[in-house]
Amino acid sequence: MQAPQGANEPADGIVGETAVPIVRPRFDRIVAATDLSAIGNQAVAHAFAVAPAHAEIVIVHVLSPNLLDQGRYGRPAHPDFARIHARVLADRRACLEKLVADLRGDGDNPVRIELIESDRTRSALLEAIEREAPDLICAGTIGRTGLGAALLGSNAQALLRDTRRPLLLVQPQD
Repeated sequence: MQAPQGANEPADGIVGETAVPIVRPRFDRIVAATDLSAIGNQAVAHAFAVAPAHAEIVIVHVLSPNLLDQGRYGRPAHPDFARIHARVLADRRACLEKLVADLRGDGDNPVRIELIESDRTRSALLEAIEREAPDLICAGTIGRTGLGAALLGSNAQALLRDTRRPLLLVQPQD
């Protein structure tokens, strides 16, 4: 029995019968999530790299509402809580603004920084994504797999599982 003509070409016959139009994505709004780690900031860099000139870039940073300076946590009952926490928020915003200035270069994309106070990072991030309705999400992942990811959880896994928007995950480079 002789193989049909072109049978050695895997796409022959398939593409013609099941042609799905390929639509080039248009990025009008990109959400870039960062925890201000190196890989989180690299995700922001990727957002700037793929953003067309008109696209708005929304940088989302979630932090605990109980965060004090130097990684300490406190409660509003602490006598200096409001002052210290306000300084932490200002420091985080300043870090994000510097990151934007470093990455923006000559571009003039509109950029918005969203500081979100929440003890539930994943939920806050997913809510921000739903609110912003981005055309692309950029986020970092440290690439945990197997038991480590199952036990520790992963914001990247939550994004993969719980959002239906295009997602660009940035991993550390070797």
